[in-house]
Amino acid sequence: MIIGPIAPAVKRFYQRFLADAEGVGVWAGLALPILLHGLLFAVKRHALRTLGEATMLHWLCAGSVCRWFARLRFPLDGWYEHAFGRFLKIAARLSDQRDWVLIFDGTDTKRGGLAKIQNTRNYGKKAKKKKGGRPSTKTHTFLFGLLVLPCGLRLPLPRKSWYTKAYAKSQKLPYKSQIQLAAELLTWLHPLVPGDISLVVLADSYFEGQALFTLCDNWDYTFITKLKSNRTFADAPGQRIVAHGKALAKDKFRRRRLCRGKEATASYRRQPSRKKPQAHEKRVYDYYSERRLVCTLGEAQVVYSWKTPVYTPKPRADRRQFAALVTNNLKMSAAKVVEYYELRWQIEVLFRELKGQLGLQDYQGTKFGSYERYITLTLLGYLVLEYQRWRGLRGQAAGPEPRGGWTSARTAALREQVRQEATLADVRWIDQRLRTRSGRRQLRLALRRAQGERTAPTQAKTDHSKPIKQTRRVA
Repeated sequence: MIIGPIAPAVKRFYQRFLADAEGVGVWAGLALPILLHGLLFAVKRHALRTLGEATMLHWLCAGSVCRWFARLRFPLDGWYEHAFGRFLKIAARLSDQRDWVLIFDGTDTKRGGLAKIQNTRNYGKKAKKKKGGRPSTKTHTFLFGLLVLPCGLRLPLPRKSWYTKAYAKSQKLPYKSQIQLAAELLTWLHPLVPGDISLVVLADSYFEGQALFTLCDNWDYTFITKLKSNRTFADAPGQRIVAHGKALAKDKFRRRRLCRGKEATASYRRQPSRKKPQAHEKRVYDYYSERRLVCTLGEAQVVYSWKTPVYTPKPRADRRQFAALVTNNLKMSAAKVVEYYELRWQIEVLFRELKGQLGLQDYQGTKFGSYERYITLTLLGYLVLEYQRWRGLRGQAAGPEPRGGWTSARTAALREQVRQEATLADVRWIDQRLRTRSGRRQLRLALRRAQGERTAPTQAKTDHSKPIKQTRRVA
């Protein structure tokens, strides 16, 4: 919490990417920067009241914030799409001719077992049948797409919510699977990708069906995914691909060694090279590939790989892990397919940073529509940090460089850099207010407000010597 104005990083991002978006009026133009500021500066649980009170001169009660999220006339999702398109255009300037990587995956946000909230499903184990047993945790499911550029910039695609059949029926919405949602996101992104850029789409075994495979084939994108154990060959009916790969002779496999910071994809991972990498940062892949006809997918390149060590969760050098990968790119080398598929883990890093640093799971309301807007606000906060990193890579940063440099800075380091810049701006603001009588009066009012006091505008203008009348704050 700071006394002075909105953080400079939030101001810059809002003015460049959101100020001219359709539907951003006076009230939204006032509230949105405050909420983004609160998202980045809240030092405790990201409740709505915390976001509104993160800066003491721009106070918003929790009721106002709740009503703002509940109003459908504020198209926060449309504003995010507008900001994403603007940001992608300037981010492409830092990108070279290497491939762009797009990763799809779903995540669950837990909300507690007793909460009466919309559009939830039970997470993990089924509810206990024993009388008085605690109900299982309820959760929301969201589909995310993460676009990773060669310079390390990460741009989350607009959020897609997965609706249960009961909730979709109650809201008169069509039911869509996560695979259909991923296809919609890829279709939305396609016009924004420059024509001279090659896109590599990564997904886990849940998305290994025909939908994404066909879209990527039509647009000449590379699609890499992991096959399920029941997937079979079309040219050998009944023969399972995973079982076939495990039965291959060892002399057919070639070896590929990867080390943290020295991979060809190290810049995508934001990993600086180390002089002496540790043991767990080294991976060994034994791989073999062949062209085969896969059921429902057609002709594809199938890559079989054994990975050593296995993390359970500590590295076990005596154990190996098998995976069968499939791609529509018949010309890409098998070693490159294996290394690219390792980048799929970067979306798991995104989920961890959104939940740990930006409070993705901290929303406390009951209406699912309001929670969707909060998720979009969280993604906007992430874009603010990525824009700060873009400015650092361009040599335009106003604050100090984070530890490790801009090339390897992650969300926690970027958030701290934004806070340091805002603290410096706060000190300058206080220094300017101390120079004039009216400024000192404004500073005294801000300090009293920080102590939980409020004043009527007429009283503040007429008599500043009297103590400010304390009123009850809106809950």
